[in-house]
Amino acid sequence: MKKWMLLITLLLLAIFLIWWWMSKAPVSSGIYPERQAGLIVIEIDEEERMVDFHLPVRWIKTQPWEQPPMIDDAILYNEKGEVIAHIEGEFILEIDERRNAWNRRNVPAIIPFSINGEKVIHETGEILYPLNDALYENYYVDRLELTFNDERLTFHMESTYKLHPLMEENDDIPNGEVESTMPLRDQDTETNIGFLVQLSGATIEDIMYWLPGMDENYIKNDMLVSEDAVMDDYLQGSASFEGENFSLPLELESNRALLFFPYTDKMVKEVEQSIIHTIPYFKISDTDGTYIIGGAGTIYPFDREKEWEELLILPK
Repeated sequence: MKKWMLLITLLLLAIFLIWWWMSKAPVSSGIYPERQAGLIVIEIDEEERMVDFHLPVRWIKTQPWEQPPMIDDAILYNEKGEVIAHIEGEFILEIDERRNAWNRRNVPAIIPFSINGEKVIHETGEILYPLNDALYENYYVDRLELTFNDERLTFHMESTYKLHPLMEENDDIPNGEVESTMPLRDQDTETNIGFLVQLSGATIEDIMYWLPGMDENYIKNDMLVSEDAVMDDYLQGSASFEGENFSLPLELESNRALLFFPYTDKMVKEVEQSIIHTIPYFKISDTDGTYIIGGAGTIYPFDREKEWEELLILPK
């Protein structure tokens, strides 16, 4: 009788441990890109023909002490079906070792692509070749293909990333800056309605910002500006933003402005199950020259009830 009780106890314990381990990830073991969306500005030098882009992925472990897996041949495509980055050969997935404890099944990692580059990995090292003579102005990531555990996997990544290589032509300290940024939520419904950017400068020449679903005339038709309001006015949330439509270039009489980037219905439909990038850049000018400012903002799940680690793209 005692022997049977011991066996039943061990069986129940094993079932519980399996259930506990499986519950620590929303999908089966494997490698999955994070469902992120938005503009990523990559600063480059004048002569660069390739730029690094570390694609965020999640490694779902099979068992607690599993070693980082191997990937064989990974390719990124744009919306035209063109190869924009290629890693040929076997390489070990680069994981975040700080977050790879034995009891963590869902581990953040990256695939280290070079945009406009083909990286050929040999036993003795690697060689990197440019795919084209020059970088494109923009890259829209559309598809990822990779081989994992001898299986070729395809991940459809439309409505995810827009990559924008950017060269800073003026090394002088700009006479303006992004002073602060803040997500804006409707105080009554607790829903995201957009985000705010407070900046200084004489004239805004251009705004570099993108989310899937954004119309071509988004800046002119949807964005708002106020030279009277400050960020503190909206710290408690709001149902609306008090401002005016504008077009570019925008001269700031007070050399300071609060900009509202709203989420339109089309944008919400595209990104409501994504981790969004709200990190705009601005081209500003004054009598001394033209400058690029920005790089401040946030990356977060659009739906605040979703956990970052559960927003994944599954293979087709």
